[in-house]
Amino acid sequence: MSYALSPEVHNARSGCFVSRVTRYVLLFIFVFTISCGKKGPPTIKAYEKPQAPSGLTAYHREDKMILAWSYPNNLRSGLKGFEVLRSGGSGFERLGLVNNSQSSFVDETFKLDDTYNYKVVAQNQKGVLSNDSNIITVTPKPVPRAPENIRFFVKGDGIFTSPRMCCHGRVLGRGSAITSIKLLRKGNTQKAL
Repeated sequence: MSYALSPEVHNARSGCFVSRVTRYVLLFIFVFTISCGKKGPPTIKAYEKPQAPSGLTAYHREDKMILAWSYPNNLRSGLKGFEVLRSGGSGFERLGLVNNSQSSFVDETFKLDDTYNYKVVAQNQKGVLSNDSNIITVTPKPVPRAPENIRFFVKGDGIFTSPRMCCHGRVLGRGSAITSIKLLRKGNTQKAL
């Protein structure tokens, strides 16, 4: 007795019918599972807390607060970047996320004479944050006005000011907000004297 083959094929051993589509699906699953290869066991390394940045410093330059820190170059590839945070009294707020190849950030949103705390944390590719860097406290002050009517004379290789320089009614010296003035000589190059 012969059977006409149709989309269904009789499996003589099991006595069940398996459709062609089912066979292809099973074949695909089998090939997929053995062809993926060994990817290695999952590691916890990706979820470890990264090392904290160190040496955070701030430089106030007119309308910019320039923050800089250090981080080992050999550990940067595992990072997404660095989060820069600032506190003006209450909790810390995120100012931005800096690329993992950078070690500086410029804050232009501060107000003069207000006190701020800054810190930086490293963030790995999985979003895990490091411990805080050192926290620094900064109170940006207005830049002093340039002195007027400077009196000086050149003698030999030096420049001398008449007894002490006056700036807007204040005499420079101990206790003054202005402790020194940089004088430049023009020529082929500018050079501090």
